[in-house]
Amino acid sequence: MASTSNVLGQASTDIQLANGPEDGISGLSWSPQARHLAVASWEGKVRIYDMTHNRSGEGRALIDFGGPALSCSWSKNGQKVVGAGADKAARLLDLAANGAVPQQVAAHDAPISSVHFFDTPSSNGPMIVTGSWDRTVKYWDLRQATAVASVACQERVYSMDVKGDLLVVGTADRHINVVKLDNPTVIHQALRSPLHHQTRV
Repeated sequence: MASTSNVLGQASTDIQLANGPEDGISGLSWSPQARHLAVASWEGKVRIYDMTHNRSGEGRALIDFGGPALSCSWSKNGQKVVGAGADKAARLLDLAANGAVPQQVAAHDAPISSVHFFDTPSSNGPMIVTGSWDRTVKYWDLRQATAVASVACQERVYSMDVKGDLLVVGTADRHINVVKLDNPTVIHQALRSPLHHQTRV
């Protein structure tokens, strides 16, 4: 068993975020290119912190939502952050463009629980995938106003993740769907979680 002093000693190296969220945190995402952290929370904001220069995490930017923010993700080059939430929309902020304001880039008929950037060999730039309580997963090309493809799920989407050319979707009623992103409108494999409770990541 670890001693109390060891636990307290480790806690002394923790970083306290300046102007942290005022409600529960629902999503975290580190930039792949810099020490920047995106934090989605139930206060209805995605906050972006610069963790480079000090121990307090300097606030750098903000994306506002009309309800709880539920998820956030970075582009591969670390220049763009996307967030999504209970107001049924996903919004993107381009940090490389000085003075840029967040732009809506996706919409669903129910809250969006998960959002991720991804790349495919056939795309000419980063794309976004969103999963919603409306039981759909939608794919978005940032150069177009409407979804380029979608796939229906058995239940409300609670959680998603992308690795390489695979998308894994966790839904209500313990369904787990695997989608190959080179054939994004087809569920390649459908499983039932062995867990007794819903899947959340």
